[in-house]
Amino acid sequence: MDCPSAPSAGVTVACAFAAVFQPDRRGNQIEVCMVAMVYILRESAAADPSRMQWLTAAHNEQLWRAATAIFDHPEAPHTLESLAEIAQMSRSSFAEHFKQAFGRGPIDLLKQARLQRAAGLLISSELSIKSITRDVGYGSRSYFSRAFHEHFGLSPADYRETYRQEAVG
Repeated sequence: MDCPSAPSAGVTVACAFAAVFQPDRRGNQIEVCMVAMVYILRESAAADPSRMQWLTAAHNEQLWRAATAIFDHPEAPHTLESLAEIAQMSRSSFAEHFKQAFGRGPIDLLKQARLQRAAGLLISSELSIKSITRDVGYGSRSYFSRAFHEHFGLSPADYRETYRQEAVG
């Protein structure tokens, strides 16, 4: 298969399988995943290069430790100071390098990680909005609801109702 430089999602998968499932390479599932990942990353970078900024942080162990703390435990009471400490950097240096690598500040990324986790819980669980608020690291339901509405354009309750209906119907 002749693969274009910026394939669509369907072509991406087809190119990955065509590249790997040649008679002499059949059955290597890890290679299938790696090739598919390369095609997907290329497509994503071609569509919007700013979406790939986080890759620059992957090689920086200090920034990656802080990012991992955010993604693994968004519910933790992270602050700029605590994340800079995890990265073993000064606060100002950490904030500057983090923003260069991720295209946003660490607290903005933390807010996004919390809201994304909350969105997932709203759809996939029966937890109350109050419980989700607490579980994703917000101390106030009203602050959480305002932030959620700003980010998604819907209240948490409306988001749950809308996307649960889409999942079912």
